[in-house]
Amino acid sequence: AVDLGLPGAILFVVLLGFCLGSAASVERSRLGGDLPALAAGVRISLVAFVAAACFHPAGYHFYFFYIAGLAVSLRLIAGSVRPRAATATALPAA
Repeated sequence: AVDLGLPGAILFVVLLGFCLGSAASVERSRLGGDLPALAAGVRISLVAFVAAACFHPAGYHFYFFYIAGLAVSLRLIAGSVRPRAATATALPAA
């Protein structure tokens, strides 16, 4: 907020909220495999970043952007996995 002002701080909080929401929605989903566990790790990493960022001396490092990219990609992967799982269970057993 010091460098970019109030608009930058608002944009960052909105981006952070979207990433936390993405990770939480994938974590709550009933997908099989390791995807919900990975989403839990990403969500914990985002919360840890927020706690550590209060004490970090440099503002523009790549840590947040890596974790945010993982959160967004988890949501995209979960969206592509759901239709396949729904069609696979809808087929009758032969």
